[in-house]
Amino acid sequence: MSALPQLTWQAWPLARAPLALDAAATWPATAAAVRRQARVALVQAGDLPPSAGPEWCAAVRGAGLVAGIIVQSHEVAPVAAAAAHWGPVLLALGTAGADRRDLAGALAQLARQRSPTLRWAPLDVPHCWHEGAEPDLLLLPATTASDPRCADCAARDRCPGPRPEQAIAPLLAAVSNQFDVELGERGPIELDLAGRKLRGRVVGTMPAEQVERALARGQLYLDRSQVARIDDFAGQIQLLQRDDRGCWRPAPGQPFDREEAVLRQTLAGLRGLVVDVGAGPVRYVGELRAAMQSGQLRYLAVEPDPDHLARSRTALPEGQFVRGVGEALPLASGSADAVLWLRSWNHLRNPQRAVAEALRVAKPGATLLAVDNVVFGLARRPEQLQRAHAISVGQTPFEHFRNDCATDALRTVREVAGDRVEVVQIQEVGLDSSNQWLLQLRLQSPGRILE
Repeated sequence: MSALPQLTWQAWPLARAPLALDAAATWPATAAAVRRQARVALVQAGDLPPSAGPEWCAAVRGAGLVAGIIVQSHEVAPVAAAAAHWGPVLLALGTAGADRRDLAGALAQLARQRSPTLRWAPLDVPHCWHEGAEPDLLLLPATTASDPRCADCAARDRCPGPRPEQAIAPLLAAVSNQFDVELGERGPIELDLAGRKLRGRVVGTMPAEQVERALARGQLYLDRSQVARIDDFAGQIQLLQRDDRGCWRPAPGQPFDREEAVLRQTLAGLRGLVVDVGAGPVRYVGELRAAMQSGQLRYLAVEPDPDHLARSRTALPEGQFVRGVGEALPLASGSADAVLWLRSWNHLRNPQRAVAEALRVAKPGATLLAVDNVVFGLARRPEQLQRAHAISVGQTPFEHFRNDCATDALRTVREVAGDRVEVVQIQEVGLDSSNQWLLQLRLQSPGRILE
């Protein structure tokens, strides 16, 4: 095994202790050993070969630390392009010997990445240069001694200086929106499947209160598939409904049919510039294409996954596709007629910031449309569970960061937008619906708000 570079581990704030690592096999153990003393594991960009980057970042995250790479302004472009594929990575931007023009160029390079897994923080710049960095990610020195670069600054006397109490906030942990009910002879959940009585028990780590809430909403489904990972919810699962005595039975019809019909009708009525945030593989080509071909609709997909973008370009060549995230939309202010979060709301890392961005780019009268899913249960036989659990974590789809319902999403929008939005329709999850909710809002004009 080839020798690997020396890493620098950063205790907080910026107290560094070099640790020489001679083999990749030692990374997880070393990271775990310093976990109590460090919050960020930093390595110089020049010391980390690109081929070792993914494995090193995985070892750091496995120890509960933030993976960080010290990068100088002239190195940003190639390092950011590689690190964007290594999972959550913090770029600690050093500016030794750099002037403001160099820093501006580096920040522009970072902005072009717009990756949800790539974050940056200034490492050694004056306080006034922190504009543009996420405020919870500032890497500030322990001392408040004045920076020599501030000597000739006109704002020197009123500048608050660095604030060492600011620290790196932990990266969000993904959460599941699904739990399993193992079918067998024992368990508190009773099912009647085609006349065969079975019992079920909840397995996994889903919090009990979330399981109870999902069952109270009637969100239990039968896995009818023979695959390890369900990828066609409408065709591979069957909604179960509880009768008067608490027994779960298959419900007639296809799950999601009613909710999908409402969504498709809503999408068919959109016109103008439609921005699909977290578009993934575009699912509603038919509803969009007719209006696009008639010139009544322009479609812009904003998606962080390059593979999804490539496939979607093929499926809908009439559209525009850019790599980006909802928290930093690559659009001019007041340019969009609709902003969509179609099953991407619960994937947003910062929904408040995403709402603020949507309000920025939306015109008065624009539509804001969010659709997503709440927690649900899957009733599975032991052999189905065995297949599902055999999938490695790296092969599972991108997970949720929350399990909001429509009411939760509306509350978040109201926190940011106040009375600037009005509810057009809200479709909440209930006993007679699938686990898919819908929230349609209209951005009011300033004049209307004052009325």
